[in-house]
Amino acid sequence: MVESIIEVFFDTVFADLERDGLAKRYKRRCIADYLSTIISASEGSKCEDNCALAVTSAVRVHSIAKADNGQICPLGKHHNVLYVAAKLSFDWRLSDSQVIAAMLKQIFDCEKTFERIVIAAILGPLVTRLLSGWQADYQDEQESLNALDYYLQHATTERQTYKISGCNLRMVDVPMPAYHDALPAHLACVMDRPTALLLLLRHGARLGPGEHGVWTQGASPVALVQQLLRLHEIMQSGGSVPSAAIDCLRLIMRALPHAALGDERLRETAEIVLPKTRWAEPPELKHIARCAVRRELGRGWSLPDGIEKLNVPTTLKPYLDLMED
Repeated sequence: MVESIIEVFFDTVFADLERDGLAKRYKRRCIADYLSTIISASEGSKCEDNCALAVTSAVRVHSIAKADNGQICPLGKHHNVLYVAAKLSFDWRLSDSQVIAAMLKQIFDCEKTFERIVIAAILGPLVTRLLSGWQADYQDEQESLNALDYYLQHATTERQTYKISGCNLRMVDVPMPAYHDALPAHLACVMDRPTALLLLLRHGARLGPGEHGVWTQGASPVALVQQLLRLHEIMQSGGSVPSAAIDCLRLIMRALPHAALGDERLRETAEIVLPKTRWAEPPELKHIARCAVRRELGRGWSLPDGIEKLNVPTTLKPYLDLMED
């Protein structure tokens, strides 16, 4: 019965919606809440199956509309229904990674980015509305972070990649055109968002060109250089250094083996805010080992969940997961 109601909804009720019927967040929420009410009427494990059916149905109506339009997304409700599906899957914590990956692929194929999901986690839902006019589907910054973590986990489980300029990138590394093609981790760093940066780095996010989860020995990410230069200017002017900016710098240095700082201004700032073993002196063996372990886990699509499966002392796992300096 529930399955039939879901199918009828997409075949009739959704079809009768106006083209911009899902443009506003409250309207998308109304649809997601309605579908949730239907799903909750299921018995036991059927809730999972019917949530998967609702998400798959949303992807299906989007695909049909796109096919009918010469493989060009018609936008409007036919595209925004994907965000109804995204919210629904997150609310129910749908565990079917194949269904989630198919939904994410549909979003990327049309937008060539995951800005609407990622930016809400970095800057918060209210800021994204002011900057882009799109109001994210999550209540607050913490829910946005939890949602991003959820989607990243499923994209990793399915080993999903997305082609940008001939390169196959993971979801955590897909750039954001509206922000000068910045990588998510780069933007989180320069915007002083340590919580979002930690989440992205735990998933093996890149801070610049190079292999997933790796930085070329003897080079420094642009985000690190920009932050150090910015803090140098603040110190020179006698201003107060934001603690969140220092937190971001230290998080970066948890993920990188070592940084080469050739400019005197960079070294002056690093002397104050970073441990010397991350840039001026040889790094600790423990830190080098962490970077090596994370590099191999990243290559095997096992960040961050693969850390828990390692045969190492439990006390080391938070360190490997970048939760500790």
